Amino acid sequence: RNKKLVLDIGSNDGILLKPLKDLNINCIGVEPSENVGKIANDLGFKTLISFFNKKCSDKIISNYGKPDCIVASSVFTHLESPKNFIIDAKNTLSDEGVLIIEVEYLLNILEKMQFERFYFDRPFYYTLTSLKCIFSLEGMEIVDVKLITPHGGSLRVYVKKKSKNHVVSQNVLNMLKNEKKIISEIFIKKKFSNFKNEINNLLRNLNLLKDKNIAVKGYGAPARLATITNFANIDKKLIEYIIDDSELKMNRFSPGKHIPIKPYNPKEELSHVVLFAYEYFHSIKTKIEQKNVEFYNPIPFEKLS
Repeated sequence: RNKKLVLDIGSNDGILLKPLKDLNINCIGVEPSENVGKIANDLGFKTLISFFNKKCSDKIISNYGKPDCIVASSVFTHLESPKNFIIDAKNTLSDEGVLIIEVEYLLNILEKMQFERFYFDRPFYYTLTSLKCIFSLEGMEIVDVKLITPHGGSLRVYVKKKSKNHVVSQNVLNMLKNEKKIISEIFIKKKFSNFKNEINNLLRNLNLLKDKNIAVKGYGAPARLATITNFANIDKKLIEYIIDDSELKMNRFSPGKHIPIKPYNPKEELSHVVLFAYEYFHSIKTKIEQKNVEFYNPIPFEKLS
């Protein structure tokens, strides 16, 4: 096999396979969701419907050879056994190949008070230091890292099988040094305490608006919405409803607190809107036709402009 092979783990409907195929790059995906994997296969993107494990790894090697690049975006934090994943990925990867993973960055979550990003389906959260340790235990080393914007700030980590020939980038060395300087038990406890204070501040401000008979709406119903509303005990008495652009969420309710989720209606009056999908502030602001709407970030509670 002369042509390079890319394996995308958690390939969804072929969102990465499509541009790779367009570039004439030999690629396959692994996707555990049958309906989504079927969409990819129907579109012509070669996809194995399976969880990535030893059995799947053996099938890939047997049928396609060892990939020169394995990509796993927003997969690693969902794993209950990262060790098994690393062993299987190492076994699947060609000797000089690279594993690229993207994970939510714990330091960002702490520094930016994004505690609502702690979800039930993510057993672990990572710093570069912790990733370096667990990969090292299985004979792999991180050779480069980039800080990227998704999920409030994530790490894109480049990992190879250990070799004396590898040069570890300055990015890795700088980030490890920075984590050692900042992260401590005292730092983490302080941030958790601050989060509780900010939740109380959010509640206080919502109650003040309610006392003034101001109807507050929300915008965006990502998973982290439920983390905030359940932890803070916020229901439709404080936030009348949530606007969301996904048809899958429209005309449903938020988990736990049952706040109605509706599509955007330009005819309905908006005056005060809490953005739970705050990273899309500018596109949401552009979409809303009404002028003089006040937008707020939930944690910390502050007016956006």
